[in-house]
Amino acid sequence: MSLLNVGSTDDSCNKQAVETELTQLKDTVTSLKIRNDGYKVTNANLNRCYKELSKANTHLRTTSQEKIAAQKAKTATLNAKTVGNKTSGTTKQANPKVIAPGMYAISPKYIVPQRRTNRETPIPLPKKKQVTF
Repeated sequence: MSLLNVGSTDDSCNKQAVETELTQLKDTVTSLKIRNDGYKVTNANLNRCYKELSKANTHLRTTSQEKIAAQKAKTATLNAKTVGNKTSGTTKQANPKVIAPGMYAISPKYIVPQRRTNRETPIPLPKKKQVTF
């Protein structure tokens, strides 16, 4: 009889250990399910935001392409109008405007001074002679 009691206590301890492990595993599974549900909600929100951004991006792309096409068409028409009109713009004078004899109007463009090709070489000064007494 005592042998049966010993065996039954081992079984009951073993059974309790298995049951506690089972409850711990069930708790772990439920916490993981809760976390998974949270991830599902986050994923759904991210998908919704992505779709909204994608729609906004395609809308902006199409409107910007339409604006670019309109600007190109406008530029082409303006270029076509200016092809025949060559007289517009500033005209350059052939001769400089003389204000008074020896004075000319100031040009906004820088004029490079002429190079002196036949420049006279300076005459060397005579060296001082040293006189000794």
